[in-house]
Order: sequence, then structure tokens, then C-alpha cells
Amino acid sequence: MEKEPKQETLKSMPCESIERPIAELEKEGWEYVWSFHSRFTEQWNDACDRVEKIKADGFWEPVLVQGQNELERRDGVVYIYKRKTEKYRQYEKDMGYIQ
Repeated sequence: MEKEPKQETLKSMPCESIERPIAELEKEGWEYVWSFHSRFTEQWNDACDRVEKIKADGFWEPVLVQGQNELERRDGVVYIYKRKTEKYRQYEKDMGYIQ
């Protein structure tokens, strides 16, 4: 008796996806976290878990950045970037790290 192929479930990505140049984002204070291939279920689900962890304490705002050229987009390359939230900036002030 043949086994049916295992169906993997895609998790829901808990952040927005944008199409902007990475250099532009980095000038705005966004930081690189991780990259993955969205066409692989396991990598997609791992990325969803990472984004959940980034968002958990409210200090970081994550975003998905689509591939930067035609080859990356065809291959399903996606980048995760994050930037500090207002909550993080307030924490830095409260702790005396910044004025």
C-alpha cells in the first residue's frame, strides 16, 4: 500500500511584506536578521517562527523584503529585516542608554 505524500501546512506570516531596496532600508535604521527561500515550506515556517520571536517583546518591528533582483525573486528569496519600535527607544531612555 502506497503512502500519500505528507502535506505540510504553511504558517501565516505575522508581518508585512515590502518591495524596496535593502540599501534604502538600512539607511532608515533597519537591520538584517535572516534570509530564506519562500518556496520551501520548512524555511517559510521557520521564518514565521523567527518573526513571532522578534515581535514577542514589542521592541522590534519586523518586515519581509522581497528579492532584490529578478533572479532572487524568481528563486523566492526573501529577507527579514527589523527596526526598533518606540517601546525600545523609550526603554533605552529609561535605562539611561541615550538622552
